[in-house]
Order: sequence, then structure tokens, then C-alpha cells
Amino acid sequence: MVRLSSRAVFPDAVELPTLRVALGERFADKLWALPEAQALVQKAKETVFINGIKCNTLDPLYYGIYNLQDCMYLASATDNFNKIQDNPNNSVILKQYYQGKVQSYTALTKDTYSAWHINEAVDEQYGAIRLSPAARDYIAFEKSVVTNDADKPIYFALANYPCYRLWPEMCEYLIQELAGTPTVYQTWIDYNKDFRSAEKLANLLESQCSDFEWERAKEVFLEALNFEVKFFNEFMNDF
Repeated sequence: MVRLSSRAVFPDAVELPTLRVALGERFADKLWALPEAQALVQKAKETVFINGIKCNTLDPLYYGIYNLQDCMYLASATDNFNKIQDNPNNSVILKQYYQGKVQSYTALTKDTYSAWHINEAVDEQYGAIRLSPAARDYIAFEKSVVTNDADKPIYFALANYPCYRLWPEMCEYLIQELAGTPTVYQTWIDYNKDFRSAEKLANLLESQCSDFEWERAKEVFLEALNFEVKFFNEFMNDF
């Protein structure tokens, strides 16, 4: 069986402490509950990718295009984690988290490259994936957070939270909507329905929440969430 990209569930390489904070009261929970965020979550349900899976109308070609571009996102994310793990402004726990992500994302990228028959050593003829504007802009945004918020590297972790939370949320939605109806995309749902990585990241963000400025955190969070939704909807645009 081909293993598809599953960055929302891929095991973390480091264990983070469990915080005793009531659900709904954590910093990440409050961001997720914002009206603007919930509007984007609803919009995600109506995207070409998610609605196509729900209605069993998603063109297999589009499914492949999305996942190939997601492979490139994973490679970029791995580079970002490699860069930010050495940021001197990292707290001890944040450095450990980023170091763990280097390990897990390196393995995940290799896994997904193998699944989609992408050569790791890209030459002029094989392995190059063209990116849609939605994917390209999302990748550029995350790189900008690494650079522009270098004085507070926790913001890059926050920029990843919408991804970790939205994917299992969409899988939960699809499971409810499909209600047992067979779908050829069940593998994608099964690989991405787990909330554990989202919960771990929410706890990490909570442990570092004194480093956040609310308006900047809100800006980074909503922009990242918007890029996730756009990627679900605009990955097949001409590019």
C-alpha cells in the first residue's frame, strides 16, 4: 500500500511535557475559536479537495497534483526546521522541539518522496514539481516567518499549528459526512485523522505563550490557516 503524506500525524521525535490546562483555554485554542478562524474552517469544508472527497467527485488527477505539491511543501518545511533549530533565541524546550521536527520531517519527506516516486536528487529532467501560486505563496510565507520573526522563533511553531489542527479536523468532518460510505480516498483520511501532533504543539505553544504578542500571533495564525485553505482549493490552478 502506498503511504501518503501525513504531516499532521507523523510521530514527533521528541516528547513534550503534558500541561494541565483546560481544553479551550490554551493560547492555541483561543486562536482556533476566533470567528475569522472558524470562517476559514468552514471554507475549508467547501474546497475542491475536501468537498471532492466528501462527494466522491475529486478527480484522481487533482488528488495526485495536490499530493505532489505537498511533497514540495514538506521538503521546504524540513529546510525551515533545519534552519530554525539553531536560532540562539530558542528556549530549551523549543530547541528540542525543532530538533525533533528535523528528524521526523526528514523521515516523512523521504517516505512521501518514495510513495510518489520522486527522486531526492533532482536533476534537470526528473523530480521537479511545478508549484501552484497557492503552494508557492504558502512556502514563501513560512520561510518569511523564520526570517522576520527570528527574535521570537516560537512564531514559526505557531505558523505550523493550523496545518496540524486543520487536517484532522477535516478528516473528522469527512468521517461524519461519509458515514461509512466507501471512498477511494480513505487512506488519506486514515493517515491524517489523528489529533496527537496538534495537541502536543498546542501544549508547546501554551508553555511559551508569554513570548507572544496577541496581534502578531493572530496575524501569523490566520495567515497560515488561510494558506492551508487556499492550498486545498487552488492547487489545480494553471501555473
